[in-house]
This record gives sequence, C-alpha cells and structure tokens, in this order.
Amino acid sequence: MIRVRAARAPLVVGYMVGIFLLSALPGTMLAQFGLRAGIADALHVPLYGGLALVTLLALEGTLWMRIGGTAALCLAFALSDEWHQSFVPGRRFSMADLGSDAVGTALGISLREGWRLARAPRPGGAEQ
Repeated sequence: MIRVRAARAPLVVGYMVGIFLLSALPGTMLAQFGLRAGIADALHVPLYGGLALVTLLALEGTLWMRIGGTAALCLAFALSDEWHQSFVPGRRFSMADLGSDAVGTALGISLREGWRLARAPRPGGAEQ
C-alpha cells in the first residue's frame, strides 16, 4: 500500500502550482523574458525531475509502489499541463514537451533512487 506523508504533500502541490503558473504565461511573455522555444522546451527536463524528486519524498510504501506512484502522478500532471497550455495564447499542446516531461521524471526518479542505493549500508560492513 502506498501512503502520502501529509507534511510533505504541500511541497508536491506547491511545485505543481509553480509549473501550472509557468505554463499559464502567454507565449509573448515568455519571449519578453528571453525564453525562446528551445530554451523553454529544455526546462521541462529539470522541472519534472524536481517534481519527481519531491513526489518520491512524499510517498511511503515499497520501492516499486513509490516509483510507480511517482511516475504515474508526474506523467498524469504533465498530460494535464500540456492540455492546459493548449488554452494559453501563444502556447500549444506538444508531444515533444510531454516526452521531455517523461525524461525529466525518469531522471529524477533515477537520481533519487541511485543516491539512496549508494548510501545504503553494504552487507559485510566497510571492509568491502
């Protein structure tokens, strides 16, 4: 069974609100900030990597339940966010962005779980 750590859930929701607000910026406003299409597209990977990290930290359960829950939540949010962008002037739904969101999610999960495994105690102590 997977559970949400109540104290960490607001961090995930806040992160999602931040992504939603960025996605609500019209295309002309992005241009004013100097975010050309290629730069804005590249931001999907670190943004969703971060979302995966905070989501993993908020979930409790077996490793595979946490990974599956994190991937499902992040990708469902990515899909809803792309749909949301289709209503914002100068923005569009993009399968390429959805792919970048998936890459960022996988990278965030991999970094977190790789770090956790690297820090795990080894059988036989420090001699190995």
